[in-house]
Amino acid sequence: MSRVRLKDIAAKAGVSMMTVSRVMNNHPKVGKTTRENVLRIAQELEYAPNIAARDLAGAQSGLVGIICDHANTSYVSQFLIGALRGCRARGVHMLIEETDGCHNDAADLFRELISRHQVTGWVLLPPVSNDKGLLKYLIQHDVRFIRVGPDRQLDLSPYVGIDDYRAAYEMTTMLINRGHNRIAHIKGAKDQGASQSRYLGYRDALKANGHSPNSDYVEQGDFNYKSGMEAAARLLNLRVAPDAIFAANDDMAAGVIA
Repeated sequence: MSRVRLKDIAAKAGVSMMTVSRVMNNHPKVGKTTRENVLRIAQELEYAPNIAARDLAGAQSGLVGIICDHANTSYVSQFLIGALRGCRARGVHMLIEETDGCHNDAADLFRELISRHQVTGWVLLPPVSNDKGLLKYLIQHDVRFIRVGPDRQLDLSPYVGIDDYRAAYEMTTMLINRGHNRIAHIKGAKDQGASQSRYLGYRDALKANGHSPNSDYVEQGDFNYKSGMEAAARLLNLRVAPDAIFAANDDMAAGVIA
């Protein structure tokens, strides 16, 4: 007899898998009647949680998987170093997999990974952390995961992140307070919500301080060194060049400096 999964409970209870997942994780945004019905059906079906998937936070041994888009960026490199130290401190090993830019097929990649490895839980870095197909697959198969920097469905799982809008707003305001009047911005990758949030923070800070946003001073980047360098070249070749450039991440900023 195959193991009962969340989708089986959801089908019999007439609710979504997300609702069942919330009930199993004791999420507060579930009505009392729905919660009781889901738990009753889970008991009737003799549902047994995936223990390996539920032990991520308190694991003393085992394997934690990390899925990223490109492992060669400074952001991911710094994250992996911190994750490695955290795993070592807790006696946990770390598995790293990258989608190599093909995160639209992340769900297919994950099916292969989960069949090859006994992983306690998964950490999803952006933009993989917003992959709808992958998130659906994880919930459907009752796999424990945490996301870094998601910009949608924030109540779907535990996550960590920063207020990208506020950070960009404060960054731009700091440049204005230092006397800069022609502040350019290099956007991040189009497929990441952080890019838009940082752009909006930049734009709104200009408006709040009496500066009119100038489309000539906004360039599209891709969160990598090369795109920062190329965008900076275009900006600095304008007839009236900016007197400050705010790049949306460190890799692009390094390209600007170069």
